[in-house]
Amino acid sequence: MDPITALGVAAAVIQFIDYSTGLALKGREIYKSGELGANVELEEATNRLQNLVEPLRSSLHSGIQNAPSPSPADADRALKDICTKCVDLSEELSGLLGSLKLNLSVKHPRLASFQQAVRAVWNEEKIQGLKSRLGDLRSNLETHVLVDLRYRMIQVKLEQDNNFKSLDKALQAMMQELLDNHQSSLTNIEQNFDHLRLSQEKEHSHTRSVLVDQQGSRHRRQAELSILESLKFSSMNLRHETIAEAHQQTFEWIFCDPEIEHKPWSNFSEWLKTENGIYWIQGKPGCGKSTLMRFIVDDSRSRGYAETWAHNTPLETPSFFFWNSGDEAQRSQSGLLRSLLYEILEKHYTLIPEVFPKEWKTALENTLHNVPILSTNWSLPVLKKSFRTLIEKTSGILSFCFFIDGLDEYEGDYWEIAEYFNGLCESKHAKFCLSSRPETEFLDTFRSMPQLKLHDLTESDITNYVRDRLENNLQMRLLMNNSPSDASALITEVVDDGDGVFLWVMLVVKSLLDGLRKRDGISTLRVRLRETPKEIDDLYDRILSSIDRIYMGEASRIFQLKKDMRTGSSITESIIFYAAYKSSLKSFNQAIFEDETSYSYHLMQPEEYGGDLTNVLRTRCAGLLELHESTGEVNYIHRTARQYIQKQKTWETLLTHTSDLEFDPWFTFSIWHLNLVKVFRNGNLFREGTGLKRQWRYFKSYLERITSTKAKDHIVELVEKFDRAAQQYSDSRKLPTNQSEYWHKLNLRSTPIDRTNVNFTTYDESFPHQDVSKGDRADLRSTMNLLSACVEDIVPSYVKMKIISDPSLMRLKYDPPLMVLCFNRLISERVSRYTTKGLLVFLLENNTNFNEIYHGHSLWKIFLHFMHTKFSLGYHEDYDDIFRAIEIMLQRGADVEVCCIGENEVFWGQLRHRDKVLEQHCKQPLKAFADIGLSDSSDDSASHINEDHNEPCEVRHSLEQIIKDLFEEKRPDLSAKLLSLVAEKKAEKLAIEKQSRNHASGTSGGNKGRKQRQRNRKNGKGKRGQITSAEDSDYWKA
Repeated sequence: MDPITALGVAAAVIQFIDYSTGLALKGREIYKSGELGANVELEEATNRLQNLVEPLRSSLHSGIQNAPSPSPADADRALKDICTKCVDLSEELSGLLGSLKLNLSVKHPRLASFQQAVRAVWNEEKIQGLKSRLGDLRSNLETHVLVDLRYRMIQVKLEQDNNFKSLDKALQAMMQELLDNHQSSLTNIEQNFDHLRLSQEKEHSHTRSVLVDQQGSRHRRQAELSILESLKFSSMNLRHETIAEAHQQTFEWIFCDPEIEHKPWSNFSEWLKTENGIYWIQGKPGCGKSTLMRFIVDDSRSRGYAETWAHNTPLETPSFFFWNSGDEAQRSQSGLLRSLLYEILEKHYTLIPEVFPKEWKTALENTLHNVPILSTNWSLPVLKKSFRTLIEKTSGILSFCFFIDGLDEYEGDYWEIAEYFNGLCESKHAKFCLSSRPETEFLDTFRSMPQLKLHDLTESDITNYVRDRLENNLQMRLLMNNSPSDASALITEVVDDGDGVFLWVMLVVKSLLDGLRKRDGISTLRVRLRETPKEIDDLYDRILSSIDRIYMGEASRIFQLKKDMRTGSSITESIIFYAAYKSSLKSFNQAIFEDETSYSYHLMQPEEYGGDLTNVLRTRCAGLLELHESTGEVNYIHRTARQYIQKQKTWETLLTHTSDLEFDPWFTFSIWHLNLVKVFRNGNLFREGTGLKRQWRYFKSYLERITSTKAKDHIVELVEKFDRAAQQYSDSRKLPTNQSEYWHKLNLRSTPIDRTNVNFTTYDESFPHQDVSKGDRADLRSTMNLLSACVEDIVPSYVKMKIISDPSLMRLKYDPPLMVLCFNRLISERVSRYTTKGLLVFLLENNTNFNEIYHGHSLWKIFLHFMHTKFSLGYHEDYDDIFRAIEIMLQRGADVEVCCIGENEVFWGQLRHRDKVLEQHCKQPLKAFADIGLSDSSDDSASHINEDHNEPCEVRHSLEQIIKDLFEEKRPDLSAKLLSLVAEKKAEKLAIEKQSRNHASGTSGGNKGRKQRQRNRKNGKGKRGQITSAEDSDYWKA
């Protein structure tokens, strides 16, 4: 048999054997277990697969939530079975594979390897079967794991869904809660916002209210201050300060019990503590009443005792010291009431609206409308009423204890002021401590009041004073040691002779001290005392006659300077007085060209002249004038000294000593103010109150009072020197107009001015009615010079002297015209109490062209318009000047048919008004008398309705109506004269017009007559000179 066949037979045998073996094995397996293991595994796998697929299929149909899921134990059991079988098959396969390995230790390795190969071939199918079964188990395991993982994921998902559902519910609840809370928060926010809005509105309203209140408070405070400032005057407390303080240990008795002191006076302390009404301190001249009153006012015991009387209400203790030697306010009842009202209302300013209701309303309205508040000229009736109102309105709120000294120094009716205080003391919360000389009026009025007679009570005080003054002198102490009884008798005699009059004692002690300096003995001192006149005027005669005759000229100058002095600056009076005294010793010409360096020296070195001035007053005035070092005032030693010097006989005697000298006190003070500006022209010494405005005001007031003819010849030179000095001052400072006062403060032009022609172009604050802050039109002062300025500021002395010396000045063109400047001053509210001092009449009498046209109207028409405006504002002081001006213009041919200017704004901004009251008036048509009806008569027509306006207030007043409005109420005599003159001028005008018409008519008729006569002569009718027709008759009549 060939090999191939043999190989094929062998293969078939092996295949048969293999098959048979497999078959036998399977049969044996079936015999043992009833089925094949592979089939069992396959069946189990199939079942498990079915078990896995069924829930999976169900889940796909019903959804995850409703799908059945195997229990975890079943799933784990299935997986455990698979794992066990996998392990068993793995071990079996591992064992089989291990049996096929070659053992290298056998003897016949080739045979062994062949045998192993045969076994491998035989077992290959088994191995493959095991491998296949193991692969199936692996797949089955993976499937179960995946399915189990799926179910677990499903379970997790379900749990998560449940958790999410729970969470969602919680979130929903939370969100709902948040929404609820949000809604509640929104509601709360809305409520809070509403509350906030309401609160803000309330706060805003409160803030606005506060702002309004603050604004209102500011306006109210401004109004209050304006009224307070108008009550205040600079010398209000001056008298109190200049009264000598009480000598040590004097007047202490005033607070003691008079019964203990055994002296006859009403208990002053008890009056302060318990009583109402008036306590009157009376005494002879010079007995020390003012000194006692100052002692009472300054002593704290007075207020302490009065507070007991006031109980629980606040106490005020105002005081006032009349002073006959002072200014008008210091010696008038108006000054008294202004001072007392100011002192009280300054502390209790909320009372101002009740005390001054009308003035308060006006002041408040002015502040609300930013109208400058002007000083009030208080009338005595208003002040009296206001003071009484103050006392009546403060019942139960305030208590007052007034201290008023020197009723006898009041410059008015003693009866009236005594009764006034007597009426006021009816109030239970106001009482008055008054002092005066025992004048009849006061004796009768205050007879039943608690009182004391000071001259009867000062013996101990005078004794203390005399002893202190004399015993402090070394020479007197020596005399007392040598002759104690004689020295004591001398002191007693001085006290007895003094009779309670401190002034007399003071002068006598001064004389005795002078004797002691000259080493007088007791006997000589007694002679001095006994030769001293007992009456005060006789004593003054002796003092004045003791002045060395060589000094009488200087004494006369000094007394005249004191009488006429006005300081006009914050520089102390002593400086001014000393400089004026030095200047008065020179001639007029020397004074004008005086080197101002001496003024500068004294201003900068006051300690150098103080002793000199004291010595001058002592030697030239015998001590009747003295320097008060504390105030710098130069005053008489007592009121009686001033009264004595100014007695007609004494004064005329003093004037005789300067009658032949170049001296005029007013000229001297003019020189002082001129030199003051020269000193201060560099601006480095100027202090408050020494500005150009004040210097100019006082300078010009002194000019107007100059009486000496020789001095008047220098007025023009004085004013022009002042102008140059003021210009140098303003040029040296070079400050903006809104930062400092200077001479050209109103110079707002952009183009320079020719200083060769204009010296006084715009001038500091010399014209107080002008408000620089508002600005002025640039063209107003284009031609204004020193003459124009002095016309507007009413300096007639300069204007008259200048024009008289150079009449050609009246032929020059001025813009504004001089006449307009003059009555422009009249209309100014702030100077309403002044007149033109005859300047307007002087200009008219010196050929002022009142028919000159200015801004479309004649000066005559403008004048009437201004005067009527002045009347409508309530100013009635200038009757004589206005009357004379109207009379002159009418006599010189002014138009009698003139009426007020209808366009009231025509001058606003053209003439330099800066007055709010006037501004309101000028911006509206004149309304004066428009509300009381207008006359229908053609001659006295009060109205010419403006054709461009239909309102009844657009009224133009006739000349007759203007005259009536100006004069009828206060000066009907002047009104009648002017109306008569107007009627006369109108009649003349009518006659002239009629004559003109007749003349025109006669001329026309005459021409016809001549032609007729020519025809008649030609025809042979009539003769030359014969009246041949009515026309000829009319011609000759014409």
